[in-house]
Amino acid sequence: MKLLMEKNTSRKQRFMAAIPMLCMMVIIFLFSAKTATESDGTSIPIAQVFLNIYQRIFGSMGADSYDITLRVANVLIRKAAHVTEYGILSIFVSYYIWVSGHRGKSFYIITLLISVGYAVTDEIHQLFVPGRSGRISDVLIDSVGCILGVLLFLLICHLINNRSLKKQLSSHLVK
Repeated sequence: MKLLMEKNTSRKQRFMAAIPMLCMMVIIFLFSAKTATESDGTSIPIAQVFLNIYQRIFGSMGADSYDITLRVANVLIRKAAHVTEYGILSIFVSYYIWVSGHRGKSFYIITLLISVGYAVTDEIHQLFVPGRSGRISDVLIDSVGCILGVLLFLLICHLINNRSLKKQLSSHLVK
């Protein structure tokens, strides 16, 4: 918790704070390196699970309806995965930038430049993967995840600060 509060940190602390960010970047790169067929092989089974649950609750649908709904569910799951993975990346980038001592506008600007910048490079990377395409719409979806990640990081920092402030106040009141 100390790293969240201190403005001046050592190189070792900054290096350690960079590790989760770099690991998440590698994970995103590996997901993006999958061909379209491999990527569908990951998301379609998840969509099928959701559709099976839906059918148990609301009843069966025809084969044509199932196929169309499966394609739509697959797209929604893939886009939700974009938001989630970039939200996580943005939390890790936020942590690294925070530990590096940036606050205020520079914190937001640097965090979003790194996170959204990585989304752009990821879409460029996908241009070279068979069956994949780089899309501006995906960068926008990734950017939503980045913004949500920064906001979640700041909320967590706020909650941690409030909790430690309450502990300090209560310890002074007891004395």
